[in-house]
Amino acid sequence: MYAIAAVLRQDGYEVTAAEPVPGRDRPVTRVSVEVRRGERIHRDVGVFVISTASGWLVESVELEKITGR
Repeated sequence: MYAIAAVLRQDGYEVTAAEPVPGRDRPVTRVSVEVRRGERIHRDVGVFVISTASGWLVESVELEKITGR
């Protein structure tokens, strides 16, 4: 978890889009986020979330769009 938190450390972000992911067992939404880290901007970082009765759960994050790996 610490490694993921270190990758997601940012100076600001903006949600740019959200759309449902087709063909899934449960309703999943891909949220497109623009992440600012210092002078760099990482565009279209996908965060896949599942809506629950008590809020949102993060299923996965496209970390490779930030790390470049």
